[in-house]
Amino acid sequence: SRIYGFERDGQHRLYIGSADLMPRNLDTRVELLAPVRDESLRAELLDTLERCMADNTNAWVLDADGVWTRRSPGGSEPRNAQKELMARHAGRAAESTAAA
Repeated sequence: SRIYGFERDGQHRLYIGSADLMPRNLDTRVELLAPVRDESLRAELLDTLERCMADNTNAWVLDADGVWTRRSPGGSEPRNAQKELMARHAGRAAESTAAA
């Protein structure tokens, strides 16, 4: 909720910010976004965004009428971005501990 990605003509612009887009964060204070230019960080953030967009167990979709619908796996394999990211980072922590 604090990663902002924009794509046009195959070019990605990525920003990170301190707040999500909730009224409590936007109505009475100023929030800033910072561009992410480092390629390794950009790849990490794009991977995170792709996992979130593929989530079909905890994600919700807002339609044009303002109605929220929870996504479901349907006939496809269940994807859970939070579980995937937790497993990914637990693996990285184990690797760094083993290397130390």
